[in-house]
Amino acid sequence: MKKSTKIALAVASTLSFASASSFAASTLSPPATADMNVKANIVASCQIVQPKDLDFGTINPKNGAKASETIKVKNCYTVGHKAPTLYIATGTGPTNSFIMEGSQGGQLLYTLKTRMGEEFAPDNGRYHAQGGEIFRWTSSTTAVAPVYGQVPANQNFSKLAGQSYQQTVHVQVQF
Repeated sequence: MKKSTKIALAVASTLSFASASSFAASTLSPPATADMNVKANIVASCQIVQPKDLDFGTINPKNGAKASETIKVKNCYTVGHKAPTLYIATGTGPTNSFIMEGSQGGQLLYTLKTRMGEEFAPDNGRYHAQGGEIFRWTSSTTAVAPVYGQVPANQNFSKLAGQSYQQTVHVQVQF
C-alpha cells in the first residue's frame, strides 16, 4: 500500500509542476481597450395645462364685467430656469382683436390683461405679455400666469342684449 501512495504523490507533484511551468512560460496578449462617451440631452420644453374658460357671466351694462383665470405650465425645463413668455392669439389676423361674436351676430368688445393691469401688446398677429415675464414659478418645473379680462361698460348693450358671446383664444408659451 505504501508503494502506490508514493507513486500517486510523485505523479501528482510532477503534474502540478508541469502545469505551473507551462502557464508561466506562455505569454498573454495585451488587453484590447477603447473609450466610449456617455451622453445625455435635456430638451427645453413646457406643457400647458388645459386652461379653464374665462367666463364673464352675466354682464351689468353700467359696470361691464371682470373675470380672471390662471394659465399653468408644468414639466417646464427652460435654459437657465428662465420664466416662459405667454402669448395670446385670437386668430383674427394681424390685428388680433379681442371681440366676442354673438349668437345672433352682435360683437362684444373685451380686453385681456396680465398681473397689475398690464395689457397684452400686439406682436406679429398675437399678443404677448407686456412688461416682461408674467409667469411665477410654483415649483422647480411648474409656473402660473394670471390673466384678467374686462368687458368695458361703454358699449351699446341694448343692441347686444339677448345673445351669448364667445371667442376662441389661443394660448402659446415660448420658452
